[in-house]
Amino acid sequence: MINEKYRVIFGDSIKIVENLISHPPPIYKDIFPAMAESMTKNLITFEEQMHAACESYSPDLVSLFVVIKKIDGLGKRNKDLITLELKEVLGYVREFIDENTDEFENQFIKKFTEHFETRLEAKIELTEFPNFLINRRYDVAFKFGKSNALLDDSVTINSIDPESVAIAASDHYKKLWIDNEDIKNTSKSIKKYYEAYKKLILQENKPFGEYVSIFDFHKFVFIDKQSALFWRECRPELIKAFTIGHTRAVLSKMIAEGTRTEDGYVIKLAPVRDNVKDAVAIYSSIEKNLKYYGLIAFFREEQ
Repeated sequence: MINEKYRVIFGDSIKIVENLISHPPPIYKDIFPAMAESMTKNLITFEEQMHAACESYSPDLVSLFVVIKKIDGLGKRNKDLITLELKEVLGYVREFIDENTDEFENQFIKKFTEHFETRLEAKIELTEFPNFLINRRYDVAFKFGKSNALLDDSVTINSIDPESVAIAASDHYKKLWIDNEDIKNTSKSIKKYYEAYKKLILQENKPFGEYVSIFDFHKFVFIDKQSALFWRECRPELIKAFTIGHTRAVLSKMIAEGTRTEDGYVIKLAPVRDNVKDAVAIYSSIEKNLKYYGLIAFFREEQ
């Protein structure tokens, strides 16, 4: 795939990068050692990737892209880290990747999908490159401009490496949708959700059965999840992380099962019209898609 033009350019570029590694500019010694060490490490990887690109019929465009984004990131922290020669080399590599966009996207999709599926069996759909939907209910959005990825609209991973993000996403998905204790025992967790709802309507001076914001409801569930030790000492390290994604997954399960309290109360959800940001995506096991709701209430259902 690499033509003679880029083979020559990469050959010259490798010499430039090798020289930077063996004879780093004075600035590398004058900045924080960790930053200089990280730059050298990435330059070594960059050189190896360019060597591999010259020798391969199908160069690993994704690995090249990931490493130049890491180098760019270090350059943003200290612009003097990027010499004029290195800046020119990075430009050539970007140009090469841009001229092979389709191949880059295919490689990226394949890498993310394969690494995710080796850890967790799932249906992975490409919504709009470079964003993925897992089992019709969990989003993975790569933000190339920011060099990070957003999982389930709530957790940020400071990487765009498809393997690293696939590992983090599969672990997070399992935490929310498989290993979630509130999902494993909905008959127990609905009691806690019911109590959280009653506390919220009492605070807001609303009658029972009135709708309240799902986000406000989530705050009360979050409060209930914290340990007695946390409330006694209020030390930050004692806080139990509990994102809206956790509550969203549990509500999806309860709605699907028709989970009810011992005295017959079930959850009812309603959409919000004013602002989609005030809504959360609930997975419908019947329609196999996401529906957005912003309000929650409990009501008694006759059996």
